[in-house]
Amino acid sequence: MNLFLWDSYSENEITEKTKYWVDLWEKIIEDFSEYSYERELVNPHLLLNNLIDEVKYNNLKNKENNNYLIKKFNDYVTNDPVIKKSLKNDFILIINELKNSKRFEYFILLCEQTKEYFQKGTYFKESCDVLKQIILNSEWKENEEEAISQISQSLIIELILEGYSIEKIKTIPENLFDKYEIRKLNSKEFVQTKYPSSLNLKMFYECDIFNQNSYNEALKTEIDSLTISDRINRLKYYFDKEPDEGYGIFHVEGLKKQSIDINIGEVNFYSPNPKDLIKSKTESETKVKDFSEKKLEFYDREKQYSVNAAVKIKYRDFESAKIQALEIIETSLDLLRLYVNSETPFKVAVDKFYLVDCEDLSVLQSYSAKNQKFYKEINSCDLSGSNIRESLNDFKELLSNSNIKKSPLSVKLIYSLHWYRKAFETSVIEDKLLNYWIVIENLITFDSKNGNLVLRDGDVRSKFVLVEELVPFIELRHSIYSVVVDTYIYLYNLINHSQTNSKGLSKKCLDIPEDCIDACKLRGQIFHKDDWKEFILNLHLLCPHIKNKVIENKIKYTEKFYNDTKFTSSELQTKLNQTKQDLLLIYRYRNLIVHNARFDNNILPYYVTKAEHLARNLLLEILSQHIKNYTRSQQEILIGEKVKMDRIIKKLESNEPVDLWEL
Repeated sequence: MNLFLWDSYSENEITEKTKYWVDLWEKIIEDFSEYSYERELVNPHLLLNNLIDEVKYNNLKNKENNNYLIKKFNDYVTNDPVIKKSLKNDFILIINELKNSKRFEYFILLCEQTKEYFQKGTYFKESCDVLKQIILNSEWKENEEEAISQISQSLIIELILEGYSIEKIKTIPENLFDKYEIRKLNSKEFVQTKYPSSLNLKMFYECDIFNQNSYNEALKTEIDSLTISDRINRLKYYFDKEPDEGYGIFHVEGLKKQSIDINIGEVNFYSPNPKDLIKSKTESETKVKDFSEKKLEFYDREKQYSVNAAVKIKYRDFESAKIQALEIIETSLDLLRLYVNSETPFKVAVDKFYLVDCEDLSVLQSYSAKNQKFYKEINSCDLSGSNIRESLNDFKELLSNSNIKKSPLSVKLIYSLHWYRKAFETSVIEDKLLNYWIVIENLITFDSKNGNLVLRDGDVRSKFVLVEELVPFIELRHSIYSVVVDTYIYLYNLINHSQTNSKGLSKKCLDIPEDCIDACKLRGQIFHKDDWKEFILNLHLLCPHIKNKVIENKIKYTEKFYNDTKFTSSELQTKLNQTKQDLLLIYRYRNLIVHNARFDNNILPYYVTKAEHLARNLLLEILSQHIKNYTRSQQEILIGEKVKMDRIIKKLESNEPVDLWEL
């Protein structure tokens, strides 16, 4: 949140809805990479992509996936304003085919033709129009907060599918409302703005000399003429904008440093000799517009014994360019490995990346210190803390050879710990998902002498059915505490951070009186459940001092969750259903990788985050209960949690008091 964004606007120029949208958009993006993201990561376009994959690669054989798809398509027909207006009949045709179709070629063509509506940007632009209509009206109507949230998520996913990075998407609303600053350097004026201007820089060159004054005046005229409606409408620019073109360059280890210059697929591998890096002043000043002639300049002297890999790409922003270039280079190395038996691994050195623009050969670069010795030392784990030592001592019996031989569950836990670590520490995104799923499936796989464990009707149980019926209840109990913990950390960070603008002015992210901070224990001193109760009890004291609707809503939600039994019951049921859907989609991606060797590189990282969270909570729960009582089986632990949470939900539904802090 930019605390200075609205300072240059008059008092009533910006509606509260507009401010809410800008803040909410940023919060949605932040939650995408956090465990607290409660929504399902899907929109109509992504749903169509998933359906096409299911038809092509699975012939709709998975009953759970089909039921999920039917439900989601029906939801969009009912609730998405753009789908209701423009694609209702197409979606109804799709739903009817999903229910009983076996004519797969027809079905794929139906989906592909419907998908063109999204690929052309029509859905994106019509959604922008609906959003603009809502937020420009100063009066709040029923369900508009939810509508703004749903439309924003759909737009964000469209931008992800278009190849934008999360880092770039996060800045878009703030950029739309940015004005300009005038800066002076060496007696020259420069007008700077983050607003996506429509000016073409080429129009301001005269005999290869850039006319800064003309550009300054044109930019100021454009920004000063913008209405609020113009600014919101400019959101469409990000879809219409043609991707930039450039060369992504990484260092590659495992190839000998010879004078090579070869192509493998789209990738050019080259390794200049050190003497080639020495150029005369005349040579270095020569303007070269051809990357192949100038590429020796893009070579890191510190990596003289590495080979460079360069690939031409079309990209949306720097981060997305880095991911795209890495993926293509890795594919070339996969091909090379088939023909080469070198014992040295081929490794892309991701700590340094160059992006060279094709237009003017300007260079952007990123450098990571992750692999440097000093960085590893600073970020290494400190085992000296007493809490860590005490916790680790509890596992002495679990890790002893005698206990492992006696307890099958101990063996499972040892294996699961191994696969969790492999998942966490690998940098390969598909390996992460597969390894986290191994943890989940391993802990849910067990034999029972008592027949069906979870299904009333006696149907044959599959591993996934067990996962779907047991894991969400572990997650449910965790969520009871995570609501308050997440809110506390969120408020604590806001209160203890500030922002400074270019003029040196500073503002606190959240300015709360000292007595309110003490009453809510927002100084980082919460250690016991009684402290959490006191925090919830005093949360209302903060509300009069909060003008940001996103923050206010988070506080009100937390208060209601712990004080309104009917609301708690409803939210827990929603969480239960959401976790089941998350597991279904994680399992679907797992199957695509294992059986079809493919996945969606744009969306998979967000489901990996969810998979990590679910695997960790499941592993922690079984591990903690196992070391307390080694005689309990894993099915006793898991079904025990299901029974416990079923009883609690039933009590909440009946409006009976439940002490959530004693679970």
